[in-house]
Amino acid sequence: EEEIDTTMNLLQSHNSTLRCIYRYYSAMEPCDKKSAIMTQHQLWKLLTDCGLRSASLTLACANRIVAMAKRTTGVHNERIDVHSPDMQILVREFVEILVRI
Repeated sequence: EEEIDTTMNLLQSHNSTLRCIYRYYSAMEPCDKKSAIMTQHQLWKLLTDCGLRSASLTLACANRIVAMAKRTTGVHNERIDVHSPDMQILVREFVEILVRI
């Protein structure tokens, strides 16, 4: 319970920064100029830029974390194509992914 409260407080205190990071990467190529929603390809770029991709966090592992986040947030009821670079990632899913990583 205390760990959950600590995590929630940390996320709330950095909410603006997380949203800025999300907006920055969602605007990178390739992107749909009409949409401000991050794609999985852009998430991969973020993981690479932050040095988070490694032998222990491969793209396949990151894709599984994305799938878990999508199921947890309850946004997608249909089958999730975890390896699609064009799969959209909402802000709440992005935060969930960062917590899981």
